[in-house]
Amino acid sequence: MGWLPKFFSKNTAQQVQPSADFSPNPTPTTMTQLVVEQTIMTAANWLVHFVNRSLEAKATAPVAPPESPSGEKADQVPVESPPDTVEILVARLGTLLEQAYDRNQATAALAASLEERLNAIEASLKQNQLQNQSQPPIQALVQAFSRLENRINQLEARINPIDPQAIDVSLQINQQMNHQLQQANQVLSQEVQALKPALAVLENRLVPIENFAEHGKAIINSLAQAQQDTETLESRIDHLEKLLAQFRLIPKLVEGNYRAIVRLQQHLQHSSELSSIGQRNGNGETANVVPIAKAR
Repeated sequence: MGWLPKFFSKNTAQQVQPSADFSPNPTPTTMTQLVVEQTIMTAANWLVHFVNRSLEAKATAPVAPPESPSGEKADQVPVESPPDTVEILVARLGTLLEQAYDRNQATAALAASLEERLNAIEASLKQNQLQNQSQPPIQALVQAFSRLENRINQLEARINPIDPQAIDVSLQINQQMNHQLQQANQVLSQEVQALKPALAVLENRLVPIENFAEHGKAIINSLAQAQQDTETLESRIDHLEKLLAQFRLIPKLVEGNYRAIVRLQQHLQHSSELSSIGQRNGNGETANVVPIAKAR
């Protein structure tokens, strides 16, 4: 545990003497470092306080001497006490704090190396930017003119192999072709002018044909309408014929119903006659039976 005072003194020195390139907005690595340091300091203070309390409690607690079986006090003999759980926890916590301290130092070293590399990169970028800015514009213009001169030389090198006589011949051929094209255009225009009267006559002949075609379309439409009307009439006539066929069955049905009604009437008359005869027979039997009963 001898590293705790050194750790605390180092932390206090770092807090009292800030670095020259300290920024008000700390980076995430410094923030985590501060949090870890504060956590370690708090845990160490609590651990020291807990150890002091446990040691004070052990020092103030009275130790009763063991009694012998005969009732006399035995001589005080130093007894080795088992290792306390508090000491074990303190040792484990010390190792954990040492590991955390080592990790903190490693992260701090890594952050310092990264910061140095970033500073070197920024310095190199600034130097390159200054070099680019220090280049005069005259040099850029000279380079542009040199590139333009090179392109002109390339064009001259391409033009030099061409024969001027060949150019003259090609120009003459082009002129002849243009003259021929003009003559052909004139001939075509004359032919078109000659065909204009014939086209006018043809248009005049086409006008009545178009009118007749429109009239024929109207006739065709009327014929189609008449055909639709005839089809509807035929369908209605078929429907009427079916109805008439059904009406022809009505007299037969009426005749059959009439015969059934007549038969029913005859049956009713016959049944009424039978019932009246039965009633008469029943009255005569009662008249004969009553006097016999009285005679007895």
